[in-house]
Amino acid sequence: MESSAIELGYRDKQHGAFFRDLKRRVASYLDGRDGRVATPGIWTALIGVAAVGIGSYGAALSGLALPGWSLALYGLAGIAPLFLAATGGHDAAHGALSGRSWVNLAVVWTVFALMGLDGRLWRLRHLGSHHVYPNVVDGDIDVDESWFARLSP
Repeated sequence: MESSAIELGYRDKQHGAFFRDLKRRVASYLDGRDGRVATPGIWTALIGVAAVGIGSYGAALSGLALPGWSLALYGLAGIAPLFLAATGGHDAAHGALSGRSWVNLAVVWTVFALMGLDGRLWRLRHLGSHHVYPNVVDGDIDVDESWFARLSP
């Protein structure tokens, strides 16, 4: 009986022109700054988005807004966690939001919990599939499960 599993891998990881160029560009981008963790501006933006999400949800629940405005407020409250997950949660899953690992884990757990997801499992899946085989069909679970955005035929 033949296995249906496909063999995935990269050729010439260390010496290829792509990797040399990538390393050069990354070094140039990070030259002269601490690019390992989020800047105060990023933290401010994330806190602002969280405040908008919490504030809009609270305002919608208060019953003081007109019906049309309530719908808009609920929309903002629903979009805020998605933005937080796509930016802050993603960076925290990579350990790049803060220099303290407990802060990164707390952000991952909190942000993904707001969407009803287990942040620990999302992190394991993301790092173990997407970053091992990024955008490779049958290798990257983020690509395989997406009907919304297909990156290859």
